[in-house]
Amino acid sequence: MLIDLSKLLRGQELKKNIHIEFEKEKFFDGSEYIDFSKPVVITGSFSKSGDVIEFKGQIKTELILNCSRCLERFKHAFDEPLEVSFTSDVKLSDEHIFIDSEEIEFDSIIESCIIFELPFKRLCREDCKGLCPYCGVNLNYVSCNCKQNHNFDLEENEEDNFDPRFAKLKDLFKNN
Repeated sequence: MLIDLSKLLRGQELKKNIHIEFEKEKFFDGSEYIDFSKPVVITGSFSKSGDVIEFKGQIKTELILNCSRCLERFKHAFDEPLEVSFTSDVKLSDEHIFIDSEEIEFDSIIESCIIFELPFKRLCREDCKGLCPYCGVNLNYVSCNCKQNHNFDLEENEEDNFDPRFAKLKDLFKNN
């Protein structure tokens, strides 16, 4: 999504207000694809101060994420402030995003804001029970008998469920 700032850069405008609503394609955040169930709405304003253009506004949309515990897809409302500054002066590019044209590509800025503001552990709900580590059933919908049938309880029977590949690591903490 390109935003034309030519009038602002030339001094023909002091401020440019925007209200943009558009459909956005899913993107990869480094660990999973983030999809959109509603259009992205950006409201805010650009203002110029010397060689720096600042944007202050809001991003609002609804995302479709994967739960970190049960892997179910769920909708997550996203409504966050966005403040970012741009410059065409190479000397100031360490502190601001460098632009070399009169148009700003806003897609990567939106994606960065979403990635930065999302919780590290994404849960479909606070009390999500996740998947059974033995049979893989989603414990939010069905209960299983794995704890009873296979004596599978990591807290009570740690020795029975110990992975031998971690034996060397276990020895590191014997004296503590």
